[in-house]
Amino acid sequence: MRPTPAPGDLFAPGTRNLFVFAHQDDELGYAGLIQRAPSATSRFLWVTNGDGLAHELDMVPREYAAARRMETVVAMSVLGVGEDRLRFLGNSEQTIYRTLIRQVTQSNADHEVHALVRTIASQIAAEVRAFRPDNVFTLAWQGGNPEHDLVHMMVRAAIAPLPNCRMFELPEYELLNVVPLRFGPWHKDPVHEIRLTPTELDAKLRMAACYPTQDRIVRGFQAMLGLLGGLSALRNKPFGFREFLATEHFGAVPRARRYVTSPHGFDFLDYIGEDCDGVPMSYSRMVGSLERVILPAD
Repeated sequence: MRPTPAPGDLFAPGTRNLFVFAHQDDELGYAGLIQRAPSATSRFLWVTNGDGLAHELDMVPREYAAARRMETVVAMSVLGVGEDRLRFLGNSEQTIYRTLIRQVTQSNADHEVHALVRTIASQIAAEVRAFRPDNVFTLAWQGGNPEHDLVHMMVRAAIAPLPNCRMFELPEYELLNVVPLRFGPWHKDPVHEIRLTPTELDAKLRMAACYPTQDRIVRGFQAMLGLLGGLSALRNKPFGFREFLATEHFGAVPRARRYVTSPHGFDFLDYIGEDCDGVPMSYSRMVGSLERVILPAD
């Protein structure tokens, strides 16, 4: 899989780009893309309120969510993006996870699960209809996080009435973060890359300091990159944190893609270590099964 340069028209003046993220901080890995998107005609949308890890800091979920929102507002301002271009739908992560697991913990709960999923999907669709983007960037379908995959499918459904709208996916992580901000070698669809200028990279690194509630996750990411860089050195291709962040990958999403089966082909490779109230998360039983609810029938 050899990445190719980004299509030039993505950054042409007047191009309407919409970025749809699941969580506050998902944007950090794509600060370069964000800086290159035309400022006057690009918009940014977050679907959840990010309250899922409030317990780690012993915070009230509502206060934790408010802190995460403010972190993103500050981080985006580092890139020159004003709050007037940001939209937050505010759906509770805790509610989403607890609703998803009801598919396997309770009988006859499908109608409530489907109601929540349709509600969030309709919110995203309303934003897409109102903005009518030329391109939508959203999280990659990777089996790394349930909400990433759900938001991806919802965006796919939202652009269905817009035949000229292109959809691009942004890799976050998979296989317990062993593949961070990149697609795995098994990825079959085309991949594009941009290489950040020193100025763009400096802004990205300043942005990384804007997420104090996510400090543990950011430090874990840095440690993983250090390990991967060391392993790559064995092949005479070493890299460090700065070098890795200086390149961003994203890929075009084919409209024919289906989502019933696991992105990896095996359910046990998805959502490794992810659980809710002690119930392990499952792609096939909790996310893939919702394709028929989210996506329009062919």
